[in-house]
Amino acid sequence: SKKLVLITGSSSGIGKHLAEVFLSENYRVIGLARRNVIIDNPNYIHYQCDLKENSQILKAVNTILEEFGSPEILMHNAGVAHFAPHEEHSQVDISSMVRVNLEAPLLLTNAFLREMKKNQGHIIFISSVTAVHNSPWGGVYAATKAAQLKFAQQLFDECRKSGLKVTTILPDMTATPFYDEKRFEPDTSQSENYLNVDDISKCVLDILKSRDGMVIQEVVLRPQKLKISKK
Repeated sequence: SKKLVLITGSSSGIGKHLAEVFLSENYRVIGLARRNVIIDNPNYIHYQCDLKENSQILKAVNTILEEFGSPEILMHNAGVAHFAPHEEHSQVDISSMVRVNLEAPLLLTNAFLREMKKNQGHIIFISSVTAVHNSPWGGVYAATKAAQLKFAQQLFDECRKSGLKVTTILPDMTATPFYDEKRFEPDTSQSENYLNVDDISKCVLDILKSRDGMVIQEVVLRPQKLKISKK
């Protein structure tokens, strides 16, 4: 039977691309996102879920467990970022980053973990290079990603005896709609200035194809050069 992968934030950017790549690799894909972007494939199932709302997360989880059981691969990809001097952040901005980037992955992992330990699954966090490198105006975002990384490290140590794998991918700036409403974006005039969604999906597939007794715990992906365009 086809392996089941659950991807958060599957409606655009890296998440949508990952969903399409997993479908082409013959997985069944569950997408968890606020918006339903039609992916025309019978193996794609979408659950509408606002990851800022714990009640919606738990409702989606219960439905998924009833209908499909637990995924073999859980991909924490959804992310919210607001970049501004810290005093300019609204309470809503701060709360949404903490909820989507940290609380939602903790809740989802908690809900599926017992079964994923039994099926020796793989939990993959699409984090950010800001978890390990400072980012101007990105203090809250970086803090949520650093906490996510710490949780992933702890989780692997806690669960490794069961056969569960945990990997964190820490990409630098990637050309996606993520920057549509930001004050800056990657300079895409030359390919060595930024990462693209293919770089990330290829990395994910390589990790999943690695030898069973070996775990790639963390991977930092960076463009050879880095150029930013201000808007």
